[in-house]
Amino acid sequence: MGSGDYQVAAEHLLTARRHLAAALGENSPAVANALKNAGMALGSAARWDQARSALEESLAIRTKLYGPEHPLVGQTVRSIGVLLDEMGRPAEALPYFERAAAIYRATLPPDDQTLGNALSSIAVVLDNLDRSPEALPKHLEAIAILEKKPEDNQAPLAYAISNLGISYHAMGRYRDALAAHRRALEIAEKTLGPDHPFVAHTLCNVGEELWRTGEPRLAADDCRRSLAILEKKLGRDHPDCITPLLVLGDLALYRKRPAEALALARRARAIGEKAGTGETAKQGIVLLLEGRALVAGRRAPEGIELIAQGIELMKKAGARRTDLADAEAKLAAAKRR
Repeated sequence: MGSGDYQVAAEHLLTARRHLAAALGENSPAVANALKNAGMALGSAARWDQARSALEESLAIRTKLYGPEHPLVGQTVRSIGVLLDEMGRPAEALPYFERAAAIYRATLPPDDQTLGNALSSIAVVLDNLDRSPEALPKHLEAIAILEKKPEDNQAPLAYAISNLGISYHAMGRYRDALAAHRRALEIAEKTLGPDHPFVAHTLCNVGEELWRTGEPRLAADDCRRSLAILEKKLGRDHPDCITPLLVLGDLALYRKRPAEALALARRARAIGEKAGTGETAKQGIVLLLEGRALVAGRRAPEGIELIAQGIELMKKAGARRTDLADAEAKLAAAKRR
């Protein structure tokens, strides 16, 4: 589905919510379900504020119906955490994921897939908060739970293994990251099909690790395929397209193609601005790429200023220390040119 399709789906769900409320009352389980599903669809369409409002309303209804320690309450709490993390606000997302996991531990069997998913979400946010050593045991616990699932339902396992790969990347363990992402990709293609957005995300992760481990040609192939899938399934202006654009921009600079890198960076920047995600670390990285492309294209003063702006945005958004150190090194290299 493209972002427009998600928007249409959300509108249908919100219409259903109004009819259900009229027939069953504002605080019925059906209304809570419709709001929760609408919130998820709106989030997929990058309609962040509307998504948050729908999910918070669903949470209030479910809490009133079931009490604060019910798995359905945990489900909605986790959905809010997912939304906040997608918006680039991991510090706000973490308590929602931790609350969801606490609810699941109190109400579900210890090997339940839902608990594994929640633990994986906590680990991802810890990675985003530059706390990867804390994240690693949660990744491994989540995978141990999810590996017990039947062979015909392995998508959550693929997600968790991919998240482990991201954690390894944050710790500089690129070959471990590559192995994890390749395993996740194999599972995801079998479970979800070759054109699923998650397959696209995983392809981009594989591409980035190939780039880090000295295989730029293979990296470019995987990232181009990733971008093509995301454009087809989510639309050319969906924020998920930013990550493969960034990797392809880095590869263009490596191949001494600054004009190509600049075009990719500016497209990524336009997507972020259109989506209205606010000031995020990823937007800072986009500015960093755009500035580096300008420097490589003999427009050093303009590029250096943009790199500095990107670093300030990354700091403001709470980017990882490793990412900030890499950005500072790139600024220093730009000044030496």
